[in-house]
Amino acid sequence: MVHELLAYRAYRAMGLRASRTGYANVAVNGIDYGLHLNVETLDDVFLAGVSTQHLYEAEVGDDTYAGGATDFEIDEGTESSTSDLEALIAAVQGDTPEDFSDRVAGLADLQQMVRMWAAERYIGHWDGYTGLDASWSPNNYYLHSDESGLFTMIPSGPDMAWYDHLDFGFTGGGILFGKCLADPSCTQLYRQAVRDARDTIAGLDLGGLATSTASLLAPFQTSDLEEFNSEQIASGVSDTRDFIGSRPADATAWLGEGPRDPNPHGVEGAKSSSPAPKKRCKGKKKPTAKSGKCRKRKAGAKTS
Repeated sequence: MVHELLAYRAYRAMGLRASRTGYANVAVNGIDYGLHLNVETLDDVFLAGVSTQHLYEAEVGDDTYAGGATDFEIDEGTESSTSDLEALIAAVQGDTPEDFSDRVAGLADLQQMVRMWAAERYIGHWDGYTGLDASWSPNNYYLHSDESGLFTMIPSGPDMAWYDHLDFGFTGGGILFGKCLADPSCTQLYRQAVRDARDTIAGLDLGGLATSTASLLAPFQTSDLEEFNSEQIASGVSDTRDFIGSRPADATAWLGEGPRDPNPHGVEGAKSSSPAPKKRCKGKKKPTAKSGKCRKRKAGAKTS
């Protein structure tokens, strides 16, 4: 109930366009379905005031490989032509002497994209574009092109964030991310974005927000409809706070910038070392707080 709230707050703090969230008690035809996270839908309302040629939605495996344009779902813009996406793919897959950054200049806003990738790695969003390995990614992202054909990325689906201490380097995720880290000029942009993520997100007091939100939601999570009991919820919030507190030190270690206060903002429960990765579940499943077994998660309500 707090992971996506915190993740989208982190993305927006990094200057990225990302969904807003809220909560709703859901009832349909008099049947109570309990408390749900309410995630803003990415549509023309979300994009109001932004120049838009296309909004492409990606699912597992959709990426900028040759012939990949037809794999994306077109959520906004004409379906009669995908020439903007085809141009991006041609540049990404090109074999010209220019390096990656030069090939995609004018087609991919790398300044924006590296900020999304850095934030994604920082919050442990292993089910996103930068991914965990080739079998899990890329997933849960959108490609947005403006009227000039310049692409940016929009994050999605970070319900399993704040969970695994992902390395900040490339581990087999999206094509753009991998090519960026193979290109010195793009790598320099990305490393700066990791620094910005470390300093910006650490200053948001997301641990405090997790605690206050859990308290706010507690009265609504007492029915038999809820998936977890109060002890499991408290344990989940505590684990999330521990993760938040440890991430600045993780980022600093990857950057190779020497000793740094692992808890510069006084986050309670901060840790300076990374625990072993926790269990991951495919599809719409997640491990339970008590048994660790994979089970189907309650779908979040959406709104425009």
